[in-house]
Amino acid sequence: AVHEPEALDVIIDDVTDAIANGSPDTQAAALHALGKAGERALPKLSFVTQKLNNADPDVSAAAFKALRTIGPKAVVPNLKVVAEALRSDAGPVRSEALLALPLAGDSLKQFPYRIRTAIPGATPGVRATLVRAAGIIADRVGVDEEWLAHGREALRSDDPALRSAMCF
Repeated sequence: AVHEPEALDVIIDDVTDAIANGSPDTQAAALHALGKAGERALPKLSFVTQKLNNADPDVSAAAFKALRTIGPKAVVPNLKVVAEALRSDAGPVRSEALLALPLAGDSLKQFPYRIRTAIPGATPGVRATLVRAAGIIADRVGVDEEWLAHGREALRSDDPALRSAMCF
């Protein structure tokens, strides 16, 4: 591990150059390395956010992982992008966004859409991710009577995947 701040700053600069100019594999590896710098990487957060919606799902997933490993100060201002990634067709992107979600803390009260309206018609993988996200949000911000009513309704659904997902 690099313990000298000046050396870490040089490494961060090299890593951000690789994120900006490298091949997709190099970008993904560089995003991983930048995330390891934790909050020291916050001044370079724009390099991460530019890759969150990358056409290459490996690069995008690496960007979400970097966001998460940098910490809550990186996740909170990007909650909307994290929320949208929960509906991605790419499983690794959904997984990394889901892992970043708890770091949003109380900001989850401003989650940008109602999960229950996104579940119908979603693919099984997206639906499972959204149900897990609902549990994270409920755990962080609590539930109200409306949330409970919709949960009960889902348990009575004709869709077996939705019923079983609500049990977890």
